[in-house]
Amino acid sequence: MKLTRVHNNIQFDIFRKPTNNEIYIKKDSMHSYNQKVSPYYYLFNRLHSLPLQERNFKIEQNHIYDVALEHGFNRREITRIEQKVITRLKRKDNFCTTLRPNTPKAEKNKTIVFTFNNCITKSWENSFKSMNFKIAYKPGTQIYKAIRNNKDTIDNNKKYGVYAVNCLCGSTYVGQTRRNLGTRLKEHREAINRGDLDYSGVSKHMLENATGVCGLQNANLLHSGIKYNQLDFLESLEIRKHNNNMNLNSGFYTTCESFKYLL
Repeated sequence: MKLTRVHNNIQFDIFRKPTNNEIYIKKDSMHSYNQKVSPYYYLFNRLHSLPLQERNFKIEQNHIYDVALEHGFNRREITRIEQKVITRLKRKDNFCTTLRPNTPKAEKNKTIVFTFNNCITKSWENSFKSMNFKIAYKPGTQIYKAIRNNKDTIDNNKKYGVYAVNCLCGSTYVGQTRRNLGTRLKEHREAINRGDLDYSGVSKHMLENATGVCGLQNANLLHSGIKYNQLDFLESLEIRKHNNNMNLNSGFYTTCESFKYLL
């Protein structure tokens, strides 16, 4: 909103940033109709709620119509939206009271979210409304997101999570780290070099089988990008899944009786 002092009066106007390019969902896109027209409900509501001068009012009104026409809507649709907004505001202005109605609160309708499909979801809407469910739509997977990923890939050695260290003999060590995986693997190698048997199952296994076929083969990140409070659970799960492991214990959650049913 833009306020301008003219003599002793304040004039209202709509302010737009110079970088505002007025890009909204086009009419021919695969979104629900309510999502496509919602910006125009907002723009008309703002237009008819602010005390604009007649000239500023007409400029803003024509601007809204021009934007809607550029996005594929016809003038009849936009006029109908504007009339709905005017009716809603008049109804709101006529209802003026300081007393709250002494009526029981109506039960809120539960909301169900569907991925929008123009051929299917619209036919379900009336069925769910008859059962007092409110329908909300979300867009499906866009093509450019399915075939392109602009994010730079992060090396696994720079991630944290639950990991597995494999030995040449076929044994596996499962562990967790809240730091970079590369840092944790470096600590395992340093423990082996200084002969520390009690540091971890990796160092114990490698030092006790130093003359055999054992040796660090590779390390895999089994779970990454997870919450810290899930690390203990996933580590315990992976230890139980890897029967031939070299871990010194079975994990934190193995004492839980219901844990075995997840395997």
